[in-house]
Amino acid sequence: MFQNYMDYTNDACMNLITQGQVSRMDVVLANSPRRKSLTTSPGLLDPIVVVNDLGIRSIVTPGSQLCPGMSTPNLEVRNYGTGMVTSTQIRLFKNDVEVETKNFTLSLNQLESTTVSFTPVSNAAGSTSEYKFEILQTNGTTDDNSLNNKDSINTTTPQQTSLPIAELFNTIPATWEIQNPDGLQTWTLRTAPGNSPTNQAMFVNFYDYEEIGALDRLVTPVFDLSSATTPVIKFDRAYARYPGGELDELSILVSLDCGADLSLATEVFKKSGTALSTAPTTAVSFTPSGASQWVTETIPLTGFIGQPNVQIIFVAKNDYGNNLYLDNVLVLSDETTDLTITSVLEPSPLFCNPSPTPIIEVQNLGSTIITSFKTITTINGTSQPPQLFTGQNLIPGETIQVTLNTTQLTNGENNIMFAVSEPNLGTDDNPANDFILMKQIVNASTDKIPLREDFDSDFSDSWIFVSQNIEEIWKPESTNKGTSPSYPAFTNSNIGQQSWLVSPVLDFSTAQEGGLFFDLSYGKRSPGSERLTIMASTDCGITYSDVLYDLTGDQFATASSTQSWIPADDSQWRREYINVNLLAGEPQARLAFVVTNDYGNNLYIDNIEIYNDDNPFPAEIESSYMVYSSSTSSNQFKITFNLPQRQTVRIQLYSMSGQIMLDSDFIDTLNQTYTLDLSEQNSGLYIVRVFTENEVGSTKIFSAR
Repeated sequence: MFQNYMDYTNDACMNLITQGQVSRMDVVLANSPRRKSLTTSPGLLDPIVVVNDLGIRSIVTPGSQLCPGMSTPNLEVRNYGTGMVTSTQIRLFKNDVEVETKNFTLSLNQLESTTVSFTPVSNAAGSTSEYKFEILQTNGTTDDNSLNNKDSINTTTPQQTSLPIAELFNTIPATWEIQNPDGLQTWTLRTAPGNSPTNQAMFVNFYDYEEIGALDRLVTPVFDLSSATTPVIKFDRAYARYPGGELDELSILVSLDCGADLSLATEVFKKSGTALSTAPTTAVSFTPSGASQWVTETIPLTGFIGQPNVQIIFVAKNDYGNNLYLDNVLVLSDETTDLTITSVLEPSPLFCNPSPTPIIEVQNLGSTIITSFKTITTINGTSQPPQLFTGQNLIPGETIQVTLNTTQLTNGENNIMFAVSEPNLGTDDNPANDFILMKQIVNASTDKIPLREDFDSDFSDSWIFVSQNIEEIWKPESTNKGTSPSYPAFTNSNIGQQSWLVSPVLDFSTAQEGGLFFDLSYGKRSPGSERLTIMASTDCGITYSDVLYDLTGDQFATASSTQSWIPADDSQWRREYINVNLLAGEPQARLAFVVTNDYGNNLYIDNIEIYNDDNPFPAEIESSYMVYSSSTSSNQFKITFNLPQRQTVRIQLYSMSGQIMLDSDFIDTLNQTYTLDLSEQNSGLYIVRVFTENEVGSTKIFSAR
């Protein structure tokens, strides 16, 4: 024996617990919220022991996960009584509807158990069910102890699909399952540039995920490999390691029991840290910059040939590192021919040129090399002559860009269908993904900088809202600022949909610098978090190759709200600034404000203003103009304007003797700041006279050399 404190005592008089420890335990038992119930626990009572007592020990099947089709409910029962149990009657319910009442012949002595089976029950794919079991009789009479006669379990039957699976994650697939045990960060959809800057992919935000070791699963529907010959899974992944982080992990499990017991699943892929990385280590939240930061994996599934209920489970394990992306999941059973259009790279949804040359991206989602195919473009219901592309060598999983014939569009809205057909001069095994429908708008409205747009007057011909198909769209809404473009995410459950707000063609040709300001309001409703991306075009909208701004609602929210968000006062807005020097000198620039829906809350923007300088902190004035001294020199002065629209202003500078030192017109003045340099003039008083369309004013200034 050993004492628990200073083991100096002879065994004959040893005290295992001190009096103080006894007192402490008494206090804890009497007062601890988690322990004081022990004094009245049923565990204090002697167990009920009766003669006739058959009880449910466990539900063997079904478990919490159940495969589609027929399954046999199995129940383990035990004799808890003192007498032998020779028979029982048990009733089975499914979703509160009686399925079967069955009599069983048994031979159980006290504390012996056995498993009884019921008639197989059908389970529909994509359903949830509650199974209830109830012992009605023991030995032909009422059971003497009803406390252990009932048990139930809730089951989920996953969706079922046929092969091939070709999931590009343009939206979150309805037939897949996201398992988020901790209810925190998990798999969701996000813009992740690949071959296209607007590519969508699934991702897990490890960067903001503090629950180290948390697992989040993305699960395919159940599929059948009973007659497969050469099954394989392919997918693209992207990940950048956070400095010092090594344990962010992606693993892939193959389940043969519909996820009922993951300990029996087979791990076919596992990478973490450096081995998982596809991009350089970074301390900022990772978003892939393009195709070069993605890697394609190919994993054979030949070990599972003959299995009827196969599921692939992508498991993300968090180490509070950096973001993980998954895209283009392809599961094939045997030799298949499947060519798809993944995106339209050019032109964008809105542009100037009515005769664009489209560029599409096609991908081989099959298992055979594709050497030839056709494309067909349909414009406003009229099909154009097909194009034949030969001499290709498109291996499985590979993506190429294809330049099509020039199209002739009408001004305004056009409905376009791009399609591929006849891969290898044969039939495509998956024609459902052979085409893309797209709305394209030809609009050549122009404006120039500086610019101010408050959306309170009619702007419909210059600032254009665009969404594809029947997806939600930006729309003007009344706010405390007047009329503001709003995206209605609160009622849109279609995660991943996008809507564009596109500027007129902006002339930056005379600018050497540029700064963009806009107001933004967003009341975040968890777990949704809309994304706002601002892109720039220098070719009148054909392409948007420069991303100027890319943030989620977690980063730009001005409030939190569980109600449909409408800003009510200025404190619920924030002012955003973007340096747009890259547009300086460009005569055909355009800006696109693109929102990506996450079923969160409504997003508003307003008061878009573009300056012809890149000062992030321009002078704020209430009057139409202000003359003030420079903070860096006693003989330099600035004149800042705040006019309602662009106009020509006249600035004169007089000495006190009446000599005109300056008399100049400044065209297209709106929000500019002009500098008066008097360093070459004598010290003394001067008069600055300003002429605007509606005002003439004079200001005295003093210059000291």
